[in-house]
Amino acid sequence: MYAGSSISVAAIVEHLLNMARDLEDLAHLAWKLSSQNPEVEVLEKAYRQEVVTRKDKIEEMKSRLFEYMASGRIEVVEHSGFYLTIAISLERAAQSLDAAVYRMLLFTSIAKDQGGEPLAQVSGLFSSMREALSHLSSALRVVQNMSGANRDQYKLLDQRVSRVKVAEEDADKLYRRVIAYALEKYRGDCSLLVALKDLADSAENAMDHIAEAGDYVRALGVAIYSR
Repeated sequence: MYAGSSISVAAIVEHLLNMARDLEDLAHLAWKLSSQNPEVEVLEKAYRQEVVTRKDKIEEMKSRLFEYMASGRIEVVEHSGFYLTIAISLERAAQSLDAAVYRMLLFTSIAKDQGGEPLAQVSGLFSSMREALSHLSSALRVVQNMSGANRDQYKLLDQRVSRVKVAEEDADKLYRRVIAYALEKYRGDCSLLVALKDLADSAENAMDHIAEAGDYVRALGVAIYSR
């Protein structure tokens, strides 16, 4: 922990770590569902009972963090804006992932028993998210242990966040492939074309929010390193 910090800062970073881990679990579930090509009834049950529940939990965690920091029970925390923005980005990623799985359900309902190959195209996006979130959690753990102007710690943080960006770039390539696939396969079926594009768009939005969280973790590290 960096010099001058308190237990409240440690608690805030741990809270963000828990949000990132829960988001990684949600991305894993989305990957699993897209890879298995389940029946509509199975997918709907998983969405209602697991995806929505996990998304709601992440939203609740963000709200609790805001209440905790605004309640007056803790002193003013340095760089509080970074912590809050990271939490917002993680919440938005969870909401976009929820939207992606819901659109997966819609697509499967329309495609019926022909959705396996298209969903396999999308599953790579969720796999990239899992990788990005693993590196994001590692970056947050580095922040948790940073001690002012420690160059080695900052370099380690930069490496972790850079891996988040690599995963985002991989997801961008996969997104373009999915869109090209959708345009080619469904050029005569607007409903399936739009459904698959909406699914890919929601997954891409989730990845963008994860990368945004990584940018703010890096900025937080710069602020700590420069104090």
